[in-house]
Amino acid sequence: MLDVLSLLKNLLNWGLGIVLVFVGGWLILVALFDLKAGLGKTGDKDFKTAGIGILIGAVGALLLYMAAQTWIGILKGAGDNIPTS
Repeated sequence: MLDVLSLLKNLLNWGLGIVLVFVGGWLILVALFDLKAGLGKTGDKDFKTAGIGILIGAVGALLLYMAAQTWIGILKGAGDNIPTS
């Protein structure tokens, strides 16, 4: 039986994971728009905008990685609570 503190911890971890996924995905979309704005032109290329897009995308990917690690930890912990016999 779960106590209140572990239940609260699990809910906060799930919430944190969901927020990290949405923020990370949004940052990756912003990065793609920056790359298109910087390199999608037919004339002069704006490499500064493209570089900023790459950095924003890297931060978004890091946030998605952190969310995945959070969810993996939650699911491993939940798997330990399942009785096997």
